[in-house]
Amino acid sequence: MNRDVQDAVLQIVHQCCVVTGQFNGVVEPNLELTKLGLDSLKLVEVVYAVESRFSIQIEEETLYGLHYVNDLITAVEACCSEAP
Repeated sequence: MNRDVQDAVLQIVHQCCVVTGQFNGVVEPNLELTKLGLDSLKLVEVVYAVESRFSIQIEEETLYGLHYVNDLITAVEACCSEAP
């Protein structure tokens, strides 16, 4: 796992959680996205922020499989490894 990618994704997710006010703890890779107070709309915002940060596009099919923070980290790493 790329530590820079992980740290950046955790930071973005944390920032979105602060906005929702539903989660005040430490964001860890093994946490469920719904437990962080991220509904489908907030998850789209998180994904957009991540895509913007890394200049990538996560495939729609991949989005349906995002249940844990680590799923998002893995998706970002996969997209980054495919980027030219």
